[in-house]
Amino acid sequence: MSNLSSKEKVLLFIDIFKGRKDVFSKRWENRSSGKSGYMPVCDNEWKEGICLKLQKGKCRDRSYQKYPSFTFEYVYKIVDECHHIPAKTFSTVINKFNSIEII
Repeated sequence: MSNLSSKEKVLLFIDIFKGRKDVFSKRWENRSSGKSGYMPVCDNEWKEGICLKLQKGKCRDRSYQKYPSFTFEYVYKIVDECHHIPAKTFSTVINKFNSIEII
């Protein structure tokens, strides 16, 4: 896979992890408590005057949720910044990877 271009790698990533295009999750971690999980990605997260998290509110309480589409540009940013996106199933990833011909 090292001979694939960045664009080809991102397109492969999108193909392997495809699911809903209107909303997707990202991993979060609380280092203080040791808890972690996944939550929907929101473009308004931590924005002053919009996000209630700044006032100790919760995401589900806010009416300004704005979910980005799962686009090439967003995936490239995720891959570039080493964020984590949950896979549907590990077997899906393995099956897709095994079907790729690497010369």
